[in-house]
Amino acid sequence: CPRPGGYLCVMDGRRVVSPRVYIDEIPVICGLDMLAAYQPQDLHLVEVYGRGGQIRIYTRAYVERLARRPEMLFDADLYPPALSFDC
Repeated sequence: CPRPGGYLCVMDGRRVVSPRVYIDEIPVICGLDMLAAYQPQDLHLVEVYGRGGQIRIYTRAYVERLARRPEMLFDADLYPPALSFDC
């Protein structure tokens, strides 16, 4: 990121943005920092929307729980979007 401090951002067309990150359907503040902590083998699926403006990841453990108990699935829109913080 062009901001001082080494924050993680992505290019969204011509803009530099800090994307909203959802991990297992839960919005996460400073999500790119959290995403960097995961190992590739821990992830089941990564979805990127809006040229990187929104990133959704699903861990293997979450998907395995859903396979056993599908009623655990809930709508992420019930939660407020992750706010922009200086991570």
